[in-house]
Amino acid sequence: MLLENGRNYGKLAGCVLSLSFILFVLLVVLPRQLQQTIFSTTPGSYNYRTLHGKRKCYHGHWFNNKWVNSKECIIIKYSPRKAASCLHKRFQRIIMIGDSVHRELFWNFYYFFKSLDNVQHSKGNNYIDHQKRHEFHTHERWNVSIYKRFKSDKFTNFEDQDLIVKKNGKVQFSIRFVYASNAIDYTSRCKSISKWFFQCLKTLENILTSTFEDERYRKSIIYTAKKYANRKSSNNFRGHHIDSEDDNGNTRKKIEKEIEHQIFGSSKLAYSDIKEEKTALYFNTGLWDWRTGLLPKEYYNNLKKALTNTKNSFKLYDTVIWRTTSAAWPSKFMKESECKSKGKSDKRPCSVHTGEIYKMNELATPLIQKYGFKTLPSWEVTSTRPDLSYDGLHFRNKRCKNVNTNNNNIKKRDSNEKNNNNYKKDKKENRLVSSCHDKLNIVNHVLNNFFFNELCT
Repeated sequence: MLLENGRNYGKLAGCVLSLSFILFVLLVVLPRQLQQTIFSTTPGSYNYRTLHGKRKCYHGHWFNNKWVNSKECIIIKYSPRKAASCLHKRFQRIIMIGDSVHRELFWNFYYFFKSLDNVQHSKGNNYIDHQKRHEFHTHERWNVSIYKRFKSDKFTNFEDQDLIVKKNGKVQFSIRFVYASNAIDYTSRCKSISKWFFQCLKTLENILTSTFEDERYRKSIIYTAKKYANRKSSNNFRGHHIDSEDDNGNTRKKIEKEIEHQIFGSSKLAYSDIKEEKTALYFNTGLWDWRTGLLPKEYYNNLKKALTNTKNSFKLYDTVIWRTTSAAWPSKFMKESECKSKGKSDKRPCSVHTGEIYKMNELATPLIQKYGFKTLPSWEVTSTRPDLSYDGLHFRNKRCKNVNTNNNNIKKRDSNEKNNNNYKKDKKENRLVSSCHDKLNIVNHVLNNFFFNELCT
């Protein structure tokens, strides 16, 4: 009897121990392991791996002027045609909201896709033979244009425009960029900015809200009820093309006559190839708050308020991508007077430091993850390359900054040898314009290729 009781107690103890072990694995070990699988816990490397499919990450390092991906990170290099095909199939509308670094990424997209248009008009292209060029011109007539949504009578740093990519007269996809400054408005924001900048621009919170309304209205016109078919766009949505010709060779004057019958730069019929438009939001804020003098914790609190106050606007988008704030170096652009005007108690010569941006990203990343947004690591790409920034903030090559892009400035040949030399010099300069955006914007190319990988792979 005692022996049987002992065996029963032994079995019971074994069951309890087994159950305890199983619970420990389920409640402690697996969640921790799963967390490590989804994202690394080191600062600056959050959310570079995903739950779905194969592991996706963007780690790497610079070798000379080439970004080398880590061995565990499989990154596809996208050509303009491959990227255009992906966006047409997966995300036909991209909304970019952010600062001047984000604006440079937008313009890098423009020159990247503009090469599709350039190939078919080029008479001496080195990377496409005559037969392929003939097929390209015959079957794929590309047009890449900019539609300016916002016009101002005086100079402004604000921009709101659409990049529209068409093939054979049909819109394949479009990318809209809207400029935004600080995360939210707060007391003394504009007064502080006035000490180093001429304009106090709208905040991320404002732009997220207004863009949501704009895009919802746009979708209702293009893709829903037929009663909107002949409706003219409101003054808020009227703009103009900056390109001299459209895809049918129409002059700007003719386009202006037809603009009343167009919606956001293209006729409604041009969108007929897109049956159901999917939209991606790609946004960032950080550099304005950093330069305004906010501490990383203050920036975090303001970003949290901005996301909380605009959470309903994110329902419009099929996916949301956050770009971490890129590195900046105050010694390249800040004067001593600005350095000391931030109201910080800092014994160093300047009270604004690159390391604060690192801390801002460290605080913001878990917040972004909480909302389920994807993340692209511009801090990791930019932080070790101050030499690639011409002004300490942006990564456009300085050689490209002041080059005249007007082809009309190329002088015509005449018998005078001096004029012929000028012609060759100007022609060479114009070739530099196109090469600047394809070869010299190294950082922007890397980040934009990350963007394609996030959407397309």
